[in-house]
Amino acid sequence: MCNPPFYANSDDLYERSKFKNSKPNELLSSHSEMFYEGGEVQFIKDLLDDSIKLAKEKPETVKTCWFSSQIGIRSNCFKVESALNEAKAAKKITQFRIDKLQTPGSSTSRWVVAWSTHWWRWPAGKAIYTVKLDIKKVHHDIVRKLEKELAAIEKYYPQLACNLQLSCEKLVVRTTVPFWTRKFRRASSRREKVPPTVSNIFAIEATRIQWVHGCDFQIFYSFCKFILVLSEQSEATLEASSLNGPNGEIRRIHIQE
Repeated sequence: MCNPPFYANSDDLYERSKFKNSKPNELLSSHSEMFYEGGEVQFIKDLLDDSIKLAKEKPETVKTCWFSSQIGIRSNCFKVESALNEAKAAKKITQFRIDKLQTPGSSTSRWVVAWSTHWWRWPAGKAIYTVKLDIKKVHHDIVRKLEKELAAIEKYYPQLACNLQLSCEKLVVRTTVPFWTRKFRRASSRREKVPPTVSNIFAIEATRIQWVHGCDFQIFYSFCKFILVLSEQSEATLEASSLNGPNGEIRRIHIQE
């Protein structure tokens, strides 16, 4: 992660130090590490421009790449966010995120900004490390029913480009068309050719659905509602048999953006 020069010049450093409660420690940094014309906002803007240029000239190098930088001054977060929103509106980047980074045992706060030019979504969870549960050991009929439904779709509608991958950790669904919608079924009944949309990838871990890849959140949300309908159909059986959890509780599908 880039640690940018926070100040525009020595005067900027002096003015900001006056608002601090305690005298700052001596900064053992070179001039280029501390100062940049326009400060850290301009530095990050230039970094953003470089990343956009790289994505155009060498797209294969940024296929799954995230560009990131620290932000040392809170008020600059809004300026950086504005620049990123403009780039996103112009379709120069696909997504970005700004989070607070608190140093343990310190009162110093920093902020982190990251952006990308691809459609692989930012992970929904905040945890760096999670314990994986073998999906085959999860007592949930939704997973089994979904597997059968999609297997039937693959068999009878191979033109959908929909495939299913069930591993020990997750169930991955890939499709290029919204085959679960009424609009698609009506078009299919008229034998109309439905143009494929941007490829979307959905990963299901147990009963949580996470948006992994794609540019249209509404398509993902529609797919989640389709899965919810399947879960409602089997809920009565699940309640009667108490197979969902160790204490018989009913696990719901959580939709995360």
